[in-house]
Amino acid sequence: ASASDSDSDAASDSDSDSDSDPGPPPCAPPLTLSGSATMAAPWGNVFLTAGGGTGAYVYDLFNNPSGGLVHASTGVYSAGTVSGVSDVVRVTDAACAGEATWAIEVLSPLDVAPVLVELPPAKGFQIAVTGGSGEVDFTMLDAGSGGTVDAGGLYASGKAEGYDRIRVTDAITGEKADV
Repeated sequence: ASASDSDSDAASDSDSDSDSDPGPPPCAPPLTLSGSATMAAPWGNVFLTAGGGTGAYVYDLFNNPSGGLVHASTGVYSAGTVSGVSDVVRVTDAACAGEATWAIEVLSPLDVAPVLVELPPAKGFQIAVTGGSGEVDFTMLDAGSGGTVDAGGLYASGKAEGYDRIRVTDAITGEKADV
């Protein structure tokens, strides 16, 4: 550096001591953050929407025990593979001071049992569901035997021989499993 650069650096240092930089102004209105869900399956997506501030939003993972990802400019979050934890997404604004956060619980993967079963006509069983959000829907995809499934997952085979297929869908995460 030349002598004049050092002199100007010294002058600017003394200027900054007398005129402390207040930083960016507070966000007005304050930042807010909302999401399409508060729970996600591993690798499930949550779409985040920021509000307030100037609109120069920057998203990051403030707490990330699942190993998830968030797109810095769009706020699209993808949960990682570690379940039973909560990730926290933060939004800041590049042009003002403030932040807002949104917590997302990463759930255990949806698991159903039995996966495959052979039954004589007019018999049934209860579909067992573990993992996921605990809120599931049961849908008969194929009813080759004339079988049925009720809202609680009780399956009854029909009177004919045939292949029945049931889809279990997590109502919160959208994760699916077939029986």
